Amino acid sequence: MVTHPMKESGQVMSEPGKEPNPYKSPETEDAGAKMESGMPPAALTGTLAAAGVSVLIIIGLFLVSPGIGVLAALVLVPANLRAILAMRKEFRATGRWPEGWNQASAFVISTLIMIPIWIATGIAFYAVCWAGAMIAVSAFPKGDEYGFTNMIYGGIPIGLIAGLVSFMLCFRLTLRSTSGQAEMEDRKSKPTA
Repeated sequence: MVTHPMKESGQVMSEPGKEPNPYKSPETEDAGAKMESGMPPAALTGTLAAAGVSVLIIIGLFLVSPGIGVLAALVLVPANLRAILAMRKEFRATGRWPEGWNQASAFVISTLIMIPIWIATGIAFYAVCWAGAMIAVSAFPKGDEYGFTNMIYGGIPIGLIAGLVSFMLCFRLTLRSTSGQAEMEDRKSKPTA
């Protein structure tokens, strides 16, 4: 008389009620681990407030002077994105999301950093666009009397590419410096062996 069912390999199987169910949904511990990797709910309030203030500033400036409104949008929208990314990096490095004045200062600092980034982007665009236009005028036959079409088709696309590369490099390099400072402080606080 066999009391336990046998597998083909000869091992005894456990009772059906005691086996772990492979199709069971994950425990609540996993949900807590997922929350740490993203943005905590408390951080959403400050982020939405900063984005709301930025939108109000952009709309107000656009109503007064559309050109200044567009310039404000070019500065504030990437600044908000940069601030959120910088705070998320700090959260991952320290385990705490910045609160209060630290969060507000991240948005202000990101706005101030975006101004030189746009200046560098403009310089890269202008220099490469001008050089590309001059090369296009001298290398290709002129479509009109002064070669303006060659300048437009040769200079602007190359300048846009250089400006985009400059913007992305400056954006990423300034973003790295904020998390690098937190890592340096952590290394200084830990004793070396």
